[in-house]
Amino acid sequence: MEQNKVYRIGVDMRMAGEGFGIGKYALDLFSALLKRKNDFKYVLFFDKNFNSGEYEKFKNLGADCRLVSAKYYSFGEQVNLPRILNQENLDLVHFPNFNVPVLYRKKFVTTIHDLIHHRFPGNKKKNFLYRLAYRFIIWRAAQSAKKVIAVSKSTKSDIIKLLGTKAEKVEVVYEGVSNIYRRGVGYNQIESVKTKLGIVKPYFLFVGVCRRYKNLEFLAEAFAKWSRKIGNKYQLVLAGAVDKNYPEVAKRVHNLLNPQILIAPGKVSDEDLSALYSGSDGFINPSLSEGFGLPYLEAQSSKTPVICSDIPVAREILGNSVLYFDPYNIESLINVLDELSNNNSLRQRLVELGMNNVSAYTWDKAAEATELVYKKALS
Repeated sequence: MEQNKVYRIGVDMRMAGEGFGIGKYALDLFSALLKRKNDFKYVLFFDKNFNSGEYEKFKNLGADCRLVSAKYYSFGEQVNLPRILNQENLDLVHFPNFNVPVLYRKKFVTTIHDLIHHRFPGNKKKNFLYRLAYRFIIWRAAQSAKKVIAVSKSTKSDIIKLLGTKAEKVEVVYEGVSNIYRRGVGYNQIESVKTKLGIVKPYFLFVGVCRRYKNLEFLAEAFAKWSRKIGNKYQLVLAGAVDKNYPEVAKRVHNLLNPQILIAPGKVSDEDLSALYSGSDGFINPSLSEGFGLPYLEAQSSKTPVICSDIPVAREILGNSVLYFDPYNIESLINVLDELSNNNSLRQRLVELGMNNVSAYTWDKAAEATELVYKKALS
């Protein structure tokens, strides 16, 4: 990098918006980056048909923003976006997802959050061409990028193994937790959300989109068996949208659980989700794979004990701050539910361990680490 030069960094914000994991990542990371003093001038690109509201928010903060017509995962993304970026005289572009236009040939950094679609590609023939396109675009993005940001060491390992990317190209930058989950929730707000959703008993919470790798049928079967054992003392709340590609998962979950036990409100607002975390007796994630697992940390920020499947990324992010179970063994989960529900001192210890663990994951730290990646890419 040249001394005293201000580098123009383009930022693809087209997915920024409430309800999208990658969109929330973009909003939180670049909100933190814009607050820092550095040698970078950021130019943010928003989709005028999807997130013009986010464009206005950032523009009001003084950010240099553009509204473009190039919807993500579209033909316009491949044709229009490279032309738009080339007009801006950018030194580097950060794509916070792998959907980098194939025709864009200048320097860029991309964030790859996971390779779950490689491991769980789906079973519908009509998605065959989509899967081929996905594999080509993500491979091309990793090969052509100056640097690839992985959100965990586990994801970095997958990028190296499954995409053939050189290890020295991939930098691990952990995500942070939004302040909305750190500031605490009052009793009245918790009770209001419980009443709205029909929660009338103590409950355990899952947060995430209803997909096959999330292992929700396993969770439903285990919870149903445990409920029969203890006399239906708890409810299970599943907060998250149903993936239209996996409607059978939600159907099987509903068939396995008594309607009086299962609460499935779909996608909820950040404010309601914060209350759900804070009011729950525990957060459960039975997933077979994750790229990072931000809900783990959102729960810990909300002073909620966490129990989760024993997978590599969970061990990496959570260490000894949670209770683990075998995601293929129903009795393993039932034993953990028994242990947590019957031991108040254990619950308090997990809350304390969780609060200590989550303190390491902030968007300020992520922003600082991301700046270092930019400097390496520009060198």
